[in-house]
Amino acid sequence: MSRIDFEYISEICTKYAAPHFYVDELIPASKLANARKRYPIPEHERVIALIDSTMFGSCKNGLAICEFGVIWRNILSGSEGTYLDWEEFAQADIQKLGEFEIEFAPGIKFNASCSEVDVVIELLEELQEYVYGVLYGEYSDDVEEVDEDDDFKGEQEDDPLAPPPLPDIEWMIAVAGKQYGPYDLGLLRSMVESKQLLPEHTLVWRRGMDEWMWFKEQPEMAALVNGAAASETVPLVPTGSTPDNDSLEQFLNNESKMEDADRIDINSASYEQLLELPFIHAERAAFIVKERAAIGGYRSPEQLGEQLGLKPHQVLRLGEQTLFLPLQSVQGAVRVIDF
Repeated sequence: MSRIDFEYISEICTKYAAPHFYVDELIPASKLANARKRYPIPEHERVIALIDSTMFGSCKNGLAICEFGVIWRNILSGSEGTYLDWEEFAQADIQKLGEFEIEFAPGIKFNASCSEVDVVIELLEELQEYVYGVLYGEYSDDVEEVDEDDDFKGEQEDDPLAPPPLPDIEWMIAVAGKQYGPYDLGLLRSMVESKQLLPEHTLVWRRGMDEWMWFKEQPEMAALVNGAAASETVPLVPTGSTPDNDSLEQFLNNESKMEDADRIDINSASYEQLLELPFIHAERAAFIVKERAAIGGYRSPEQLGEQLGLKPHQVLRLGEQTLFLPLQSVQGAVRVIDF
């Protein structure tokens, strides 16, 4: 079966390289870091090209072309985080809407402000033409004279056009808004058994899944939990903690906290500051301001997400941009006493 040649994808993108559009090693490290954090893009995924749609060049909004497909974030189009794998992208109906918006399907849009929209569409259409040809048999560069060999052609038709089996080491996990991995099932099992990982506070994702899921709701992960002793003594790692490196074990055991200037403390933020967060509209912001005082402050993105009825991937995104400092430390006159 034909496979997508990502080096060829890179060559296509290179033809369109321009201000606000970067390819492979020319992607600035700061922009790539923001894209991985905000869209989000797992650390192990290769970013082939990156379109920055922000006015000041932070790349917190934009579109990334990766090996798994395309992913973008742009609040101007209501896209807090949207991606299409290559099969979905190959069948998208790419159209220009208005001056800046590009539509892939009804309701699925990307705002390409700060870029030449017509050029972006031309790029996407060329990528789509190539990917469609690879997935649906119109490109046969990897098989010589396939049309002259009927027996070989018949074998190709019998091979279903489905993604190859995913390797075991594909699982990404997220704890308190931070991503780790990839891990195989054996390592995850040992982490659960040793209580280094708390299933009730962990999200999980692997390539091919539509969105992040709670650990216990994913069948393979649930099987690991059922085979291990339940943990009742290890506390949830505070969202405000950040790891010195990508080691989950060090993160769980590190008691030091590093300030993150980009994060908003849920327990002290003003109504206006709360409105800057993803998925927080006026009604939810007002609810948070009222409820946090009544309950003595929120303690985790999971607790907040449960009250607001957020989906797992929304909790993950919210956790990346928030802090949950104790209420008594941010409201000098208020003292919360637990009996």
